[in-house]
Amino acid sequence: MSRSLSIFRTHSPLSRARSPLSRTHSPLSVYPLSLPRRAKAEDNIIAPHEPVVNGNIDNIGKCQAIFRSLGGSAGRDSSGDRMAVVTGASSGIGREVARLLSVSGWEVHNVSRRACCVPGVKNHVFDLSVPQQAHEAAQSLLAEVATSSAPRTMTVVHNASTHFEDRVMASDPAHMAEALNVSVVAPSILNGALARHMSTGSSIIFVGSTLSEKAVAGRLSYVTAKHATVGLMRSSTQDLFGTGIHTACVCPGFTDTPMLQKAMSKAPEEAAAFVSNFVSIGRLLTAEEIAQVILFAIGNPGVNGSVIHANGGQRET
Repeated sequence: MSRSLSIFRTHSPLSRARSPLSRTHSPLSVYPLSLPRRAKAEDNIIAPHEPVVNGNIDNIGKCQAIFRSLGGSAGRDSSGDRMAVVTGASSGIGREVARLLSVSGWEVHNVSRRACCVPGVKNHVFDLSVPQQAHEAAQSLLAEVATSSAPRTMTVVHNASTHFEDRVMASDPAHMAEALNVSVVAPSILNGALARHMSTGSSIIFVGSTLSEKAVAGRLSYVTAKHATVGLMRSSTQDLFGTGIHTACVCPGFTDTPMLQKAMSKAPEEAAAFVSNFVSIGRLLTAEEIAQVILFAIGNPGVNGSVIHANGGQRET
């Protein structure tokens, strides 16, 4: 298996015989996402600590047209009664969560290094891999919360993540620190600042991974951070006992996001064969499918403390 597709490694070799079920699915087509590409540095020059409401105006305009066709509403005014904070909403799953919340009437705030182009989303541009910037992001969000004197119905969706290729024999402490800062330290900082302003019915949702409860080779910092995400969720559930704030950790499987498409494009036939053999539904999940699971968790306090897997049914090895 090529090194570029080590994300797909399991304990069983890819050459394992295909099951009868896998032959019922058509080969996976690798295709570019229809959503806008990720912004590059030259597209959107922003001061490191400066929250912005809009990114590059031309790019935002293009995104607005796309999101209108997907059911969004550019310039929509929400009631302000419900406030959502989504980290890493500039692309992929986070952007879909922001879009679905926005069209459902939530006041949505994105915290990430790049602006989210979903119409109506307020951007707080910070690098959550740097604890000091996570503190500054919290203060920026608290300034929004301060507009209401009473606790608000809020949800915080911790979606931001890092993804490095590393292993025990060649680990990079900087990668491990960055992964843990984004997945554990920054969420802890944001939760600590916002939880006291959250009313009954609010939620804190963590986005984990299939690798939150298992492991593959070559993803040392990622697997470690995603395991820690589940621990943070479970600890938060205990600390928030009786407050009316519920938590959950949604763990996506292989999802059609820019990160995964980039990896798959290097060896599309190998990637398609892997998905057909390893995922029961025979395809990648879409970002919207995962976002719908996250919205389910937001609205259902009965899942408090739960780890929810959304992976299309993966072969156990």
